[in-house]
Amino acid sequence: MSTYLLINSDTLLAKQFVKTIRPSDDAVWELHFAEASVTEERNNEAPHLSVCDPEDDWRLNYELERAFLEFGYFDDVILFPGALKFGAIEAIPSRTINEQVSRQITSVIEIYRILADKLRSHKSCHITQFLYEESYEFSALSSLPMAVNGALRGLVNGLRKEFLTLNVDIDIEFLKPDYKDFILLMALSDSFSECESIEVQEFIDAGEYGIALQTLIDIIEEESKSISKEALLLAKKAGECMNMDSNTIEKRVSRYVKKTG
Repeated sequence: MSTYLLINSDTLLAKQFVKTIRPSDDAVWELHFAEASVTEERNNEAPHLSVCDPEDDWRLNYELERAFLEFGYFDDVILFPGALKFGAIEAIPSRTINEQVSRQITSVIEIYRILADKLRSHKSCHITQFLYEESYEFSALSSLPMAVNGALRGLVNGLRKEFLTLNVDIDIEFLKPDYKDFILLMALSDSFSECESIEVQEFIDAGEYGIALQTLIDIIEEESKSISKEALLLAKKAGECMNMDSNTIEKRVSRYVKKTG
């Protein structure tokens, strides 16, 4: 039975991947990231779950130490990139993007430093660093995912030689969202209330993806919601994945796209 250490696995796209490996609860330790104000409360949610602020180096080291003490070793360590919030991202200043990339990379560097120390005395291990999907949809939504990808790819390539001396391989893979994720990303955008997002989530959880997308479109029309061009792109992508007519979706929704410039 393989054992997994999943780092930053509480994001939407990470959860999708975790479902594909289907590890037993006794074979996986998850490290989630959250603001310091909620970490203590969430650390009691499950026995093999720890939560910390990624910018708190001491707590990060403590939680990873706790995971290794409990499991002894891990066959697979999987790192996921940070959560993304799509919605009103009309034009994020380059300085803001650089700050967010720097914040993510600083935390990831510290994680790899800790892993290198923990894995020195363990048998061979495999590390997978996930990146965001490199697609038109994601790059059109924001330049942030691609900026993070470039920084993470450079970091991993630089670390490979060092980790090979520890008998640890590092691979890069890409998170591949499906239409359920495009629908939910749209529902979580700034245009929709919490109640509306929950209504859509319930249809997704029930496997009624077409109804979920239709519900979103109905809400936009009935409430005359002002949405971003990114939200329209997500709706069309979800429809295309389900073989729905994206032109019909655009005709119904495009009039509600906020005018910019």
